[in-house]
Amino acid sequence: MKIKHELKLPYVYPIDQTTLRIRLKVLKKSISKAYVIYKNIYNHEIDNYYKIEMKVIMEDQNYQYYEVDAKNEIPYFKYCFQIEIDKELFYFNIDGLVKENNQKRYFFYPVINSSEIISFPKDSEGKICYQILIDRFYQGDIRTNFNNLKDLKELPDRNTYYGGNYQGIIKKIPYLKTLGVSYLYLSPIFLSPSYHKYDVIDYYQLDDIYGSIEDLLELIKQCHNNNIKVILDGVFNHISSENEIFQDVIKKGVKSSYYDWFYIECEQPFLYDTFGAGLVPSMPRLNTNNQDVIDYFGEVMFYWTKKLGIDGWRLDVYDEVSPRFWRSIRQKLKNEFPEINLVGEIWEQAHRWLDGSQIDTFTNYRYRDLVIELFEEKIDVPQFWNKMVDYYSLYPSVYYHYFINLIGSHDTIRISTLFNDPKVVEAVLILTLMFPGKPMIYYGDERGLKGDEDPDNRRAMIWDIKNENNSFYSNLFKLGKLREKNEILRKGDLVIINNQKNILSFVRTYKDREIKFIMNLGDEYIEISKDKKILVTNTNNKSKMGKYDYLIFELGGKI
Repeated sequence: MKIKHELKLPYVYPIDQTTLRIRLKVLKKSISKAYVIYKNIYNHEIDNYYKIEMKVIMEDQNYQYYEVDAKNEIPYFKYCFQIEIDKELFYFNIDGLVKENNQKRYFFYPVINSSEIISFPKDSEGKICYQILIDRFYQGDIRTNFNNLKDLKELPDRNTYYGGNYQGIIKKIPYLKTLGVSYLYLSPIFLSPSYHKYDVIDYYQLDDIYGSIEDLLELIKQCHNNNIKVILDGVFNHISSENEIFQDVIKKGVKSSYYDWFYIECEQPFLYDTFGAGLVPSMPRLNTNNQDVIDYFGEVMFYWTKKLGIDGWRLDVYDEVSPRFWRSIRQKLKNEFPEINLVGEIWEQAHRWLDGSQIDTFTNYRYRDLVIELFEEKIDVPQFWNKMVDYYSLYPSVYYHYFINLIGSHDTIRISTLFNDPKVVEAVLILTLMFPGKPMIYYGDERGLKGDEDPDNRRAMIWDIKNENNSFYSNLFKLGKLREKNEILRKGDLVIINNQKNILSFVRTYKDREIKFIMNLGDEYIEISKDKKILVTNTNNKSKMGKYDYLIFELGGKI
């Protein structure tokens, strides 16, 4: 395959009512230039067309990806590609690579329908997210205290409570602001028998263990006053076996009006599908193809979105729930709350759900995997970029600045346990704050909190002041605030400028501004010049960078 374009995502899609984003994949270095020639499909004049040059947006060891935004006067398109190869012009249309510009063989995009346009909540691009397990964060109000709380220094088990609550988060909002946080993602809040609350008993009752509804409303209000949006965790793939809906099925069997809400395999003995493919009997799996289930949970999400004034939902086990369910939910919510953020929990390739009809973005665990491979020295820098580009090429580029790039979550080993080296952890988190997308920080990672597999990765937050007196802490907060205040780090493109084995280096570009990032991942020192405006660094050496040293500096324009 030397040249590729298809009439589907991610090769062509509308970004507004009269603009198509068009991609061409070519064998690396096989062409010198590429243009899109396009026009209104009802324009039959041979010499009346638009022509616009395409740019390389990314490349790996094998391929280059060209893109351009083609804007028309009306939403009717036909187009082909003009390609320069060894100073000779060719055309690429539905017949492939040809010598003649035959407009009858163009790619046709008959019309842009508004429902096809991929759009996002306003002002959400590139913003920092912060994930909190409410019970583990901070206890700010003893009214929600109870007798069996563990000491904060004790390690958690699977039935541990530390007393964190809404009032505690309110008291730590200034801390979040200092880090540059714009989105606060809270763990589940509905009535549940467990500490984690991913098994809901009643979707219309808040669990008062974290405080009252008034406390929650005050938390949301204070977040909004500080320009922080609030995202709730929505669990709609499964419920608690104690939920009255499932209890009705247990009591009445096939006569229950909720029987088809679940995947009942056998009544005697009573067998049913659960979260984890049968591994968790206390979490029966919902049949999200069922219209009654869709309607019920659509009302649940609508009710709490309106009542609480929240800004979004993180949707648990997103890829196991019916697409029909999500499309219906999105339409219901977006019609009333167009700026609502819908985030899908997806661990693997997510491109099949990113077409503008379901979620706005997803948890980009693949980013975490590749970064860890790089810092564990399982791959070198060129291999890192090759794998990253190969993965990103699956997606429409319009999504890149909205990916939730995470290094930790309540389901992963803590980064400080994986590496057990504060300098490596700092380097990983700094890279994440420099990368395009929406960096998500799991509470405590910024303070070196450790933790192995669940439940150890859900320890109580460290608030000891000694954890704030180091470059690890201060540089993360400095870069977080820099990102919050500067569009270039939220909206800028990434341009790889060095592909050496152990030097990770790129530039973020936006309009007339550029910020360069360079990090040494090798054992050898690299020579540097510090006659530039340094924004953030972890080294005082003015001529050399050691292993895991990094520089972030301005190349042009004002920051």
